[in-house]
Amino acid sequence: MAHICSAERRVLLYLDHDMVFIPINIRETHWYLAVIHARNMEIQVLDSLGTSQDRKDLTDSIKGLQRQIDMISQRKELKDHRWSDLQVASWPLREIDMGYAKQTDSSSCGLFLLNYIEYWTGDEMSDSFTQDDMSHFRKKWLLYYYLQT
Repeated sequence: MAHICSAERRVLLYLDHDMVFIPINIRETHWYLAVIHARNMEIQVLDSLGTSQDRKDLTDSIKGLQRQIDMISQRKELKDHRWSDLQVASWPLREIDMGYAKQTDSSSCGLFLLNYIEYWTGDEMSDSFTQDDMSHFRKKWLLYYYLQT
């Protein structure tokens, strides 16, 4: 069996899914979620602080993913995957208006990100939550991680 490096394994796993959730951290001060949505051929941005004009951190990450896809496809044929277009760097970025699901403090972005991952269907949130729910979610996630150890 040929050796597959971790970067190649990650890319191949991405290609097996319609949606790939990528947490993005901005200078260790804020988290938001990028969703590679293969069916829609777009990169969705879910940010608890709202929309932003500058997503250089995300575009750099997507360009890095594109380089990995290109390097792998030069070595072997990428087939039997769910993505109809492998030129992910050309896909548009779409900022999703999170409406009610926005933070009003300076410390809940990570919790919002985790809830976006849990409830985002690719088109909408499957459940609603607000800043007022974050205390409950802190306890929920703490209990979840405690029970995992």
